[in-house]
Amino acid sequence: MNTILEVKDICHAYGKHKVLKNLSFSLERGEILGIIGENGAGKSTLVKCILGMLTPTEGTIKCRTSAAAIHQELNLANDLPVYANFFLGRELTNSFGLLKIDEMSSRVRKGLKELGVDIDPNAETGALSVSERQMIEIGRALDINAGLLILDEPSALLNAEETKRLFEIMRKLKADGTSMIYISHRLSEINEICDRVAVLRDGELAGAGKASDLSPREMAEMMVGRSLANIYPEVPPHKQDEVLSFTAPAFGSFKLHAGEILGIAGLADSGQIDLGETLAGFRTTPQSQIYINGKAIGITNPAKAKKAGVGFLTPDRLASGIWRDFTITENIALGALDKLSSNGIVQMSRTSKTASTYINDFHVRCQGIDDTAGSLSGGNQQKVSMAKVLADQPQVVILNEPTQGVDVGARQEIYSCIAELAKKGLAILLISSDMTELLGLCKRILVMREGRIAGEVSGEKLTEQAIIRIATGTE
Repeated sequence: MNTILEVKDICHAYGKHKVLKNLSFSLERGEILGIIGENGAGKSTLVKCILGMLTPTEGTIKCRTSAAAIHQELNLANDLPVYANFFLGRELTNSFGLLKIDEMSSRVRKGLKELGVDIDPNAETGALSVSERQMIEIGRALDINAGLLILDEPSALLNAEETKRLFEIMRKLKADGTSMIYISHRLSEINEICDRVAVLRDGELAGAGKASDLSPREMAEMMVGRSLANIYPEVPPHKQDEVLSFTAPAFGSFKLHAGEILGIAGLADSGQIDLGETLAGFRTTPQSQIYINGKAIGITNPAKAKKAGVGFLTPDRLASGIWRDFTITENIALGALDKLSSNGIVQMSRTSKTASTYINDFHVRCQGIDDTAGSLSGGNQQKVSMAKVLADQPQVVILNEPTQGVDVGARQEIYSCIAELAKKGLAILLISSDMTELLGLCKRILVMREGRIAGEVSGEKLTEQAIIRIATGTE
């Protein structure tokens, strides 16, 4: 194989703070290299250096091909058609300066067809799924002859089937000679799709090797520099007090108790999201009956759900969980304005005290409560998003993918936070696509299939095999 990227002894500093320290690795043609590390380990700075957006303060980078990055936050204009995004900044025009729409559309269709994707070049980009928009970015990169693709958390917002499709395309690109850097917090994916893995910790190379030779746990422990034998905290048995009772012909029924972490599992698009959004008032379900502490509650919108004591953690913190330009205090206050206000005026002393309490309880790493949310790492942003929900003091909280897009060290801290909330008596509904996460935190799991609750597992039957059997209808 031919070496297309050489990173040798690079360092980069922001002022006196060294982010990258004597980092060296290489990438061969047609190879997929996994790069992993905790939030703040230096991955983003490294990517910017490879792309030429930053110049290392020391060391050299030799890239013998064009490089392009596909980020979790896709760089597309959603109100433009597909062909316009594909050629944004490099539009094809005739001698009169008019757009060659037919030629651009034809080239888009051909490029996406080579990826095995059928998308209308004239479709509005914002109407497409996340995976389809991701394919547009990949197709665009290949159209400019990028021989190196950097995929940064590409599966964070994809379901299992979409991730499988992404990997099929990556294998095809690899066979055609395209090299890739794959950055992900989902370590099982590193095993599945990468040839080699490089582990960053505090800006240094903490380890490297063949991806197939390292287990996810070994990779995780290299990332954090400590044993992760007890990543899941002990959760005591829940109380018998029933907090929530839910029944709907479309879903089925269940009960949730004080101090219980009730898991919701299932294959992709099996109704888990719909169930959570129904309880949180984001969608209405005919003939649904919701009781909180024995009292019938009519939840027809998020405001009514919130007033009834139901909190909802969105699965996409970047789009709707936090305001990155607002401070930590402002974000938390927005989640509990009624409780932090008096006569319509926000009480700043009460708000600051609440923010400080959550920063301490959740171990948010920051300079202070006036830091902007956008300045925090992904894991700490997620903690702020959780604090925003919990500051309203809900009786029931729906945690939808609470560790999506955060590293293993932050996951351990978030799991501890969830366990502490349960110990305090909060009723928690945990919706997650991570089976290990559900099994590690829950003593009872509801399994959904084709939009309905198809079964329940608990006690000795609480195994991954039992969940899969119910989810696939082979029990």
